[in-house]
Amino acid sequence: MSAVTFTQAQDKGLRHQFAALSETVLDFCHKLYAAHGGLRGLRAPAVLGNNKRPEQVLALAERFQAYAPSLAAELRQIASRG
Repeated sequence: MSAVTFTQAQDKGLRHQFAALSETVLDFCHKLYAAHGGLRGLRAPAVLGNNKRPEQVLALAERFQAYAPSLAAELRQIASRG
């Protein structure tokens, strides 16, 4: 017989501290983004520097149709917007 007692720590562990830190940093980033106005008034392709013509986007949709039909549908919708 042994008289050893194992106790568990009641404090939060390192993973809890990392989770709280990442949550705080993410919250700060969201507030900073909102304070600068986000991307109001800008279209995503202009911001990303994507200058693809609708014909090129439709060609990509045809290429992805075989193995990613939902992506192809999304690309067709983007191409229809011009």
